Amino acid sequence: MEKHFYLCRHGQTNANLQGLWQGTSVDLSLNDTGIAQAKKLLEKLKDKNINLVVSSALKRAKQTGNIIASGLNIGNLMDARLNECNFGDSEGLPIETIKVKYTRLYDLWIHPAPDTFSTKFPRGETQQHAYNRFMFALKDMMKLPESNIAIISHGGLIGLVKASLKQKECIMSNCEFCHLTYDGNKLSVIED
Repeated sequence: MEKHFYLCRHGQTNANLQGLWQGTSVDLSLNDTGIAQAKKLLEKLKDKNINLVVSSALKRAKQTGNIIASGLNIGNLMDARLNECNFGDSEGLPIETIKVKYTRLYDLWIHPAPDTFSTKFPRGETQQHAYNRFMFALKDMMKLPESNIAIISHGGLIGLVKASLKQKECIMSNCEFCHLTYDGNKLSVIED
């Protein structure tokens, strides 16, 4: 049975608005703009026959997932394997500071390539580790009976997934989504 995964980035938080690097330790709820974005995402997903939402356990993703699930009258499961990457010492810093202090590391996170998945910030996790935990979660979702699943996660993690699928553009704005299909053998990106 073919499965459809709608890989969605969470709505805006005040840290996004202020240009701060969030990661896992900066765990904020959505701001008013983020709530409005999640409601717009719900409208975009209404015709996709979504029958399950699976969200990261971080507040911003969980809240986005709850808005989607509630609007579709379906369940929202939490899975910490979908949490944002642990960016170590860079978490909570202004992105402009990170661009100067960790120029090469920042570039490799913003433009990930599978051959550089060893990249990590000091005291953070490698891209490969973050990607692997996402893929373990996705493999578990492939076994579920639901065929159309919205996955609410984070920009850094989604960028790694898109890079692994040879996508040129790995950056997603808040509440954008990427449509993936799984035919029983291969995971592919679908352009909607």
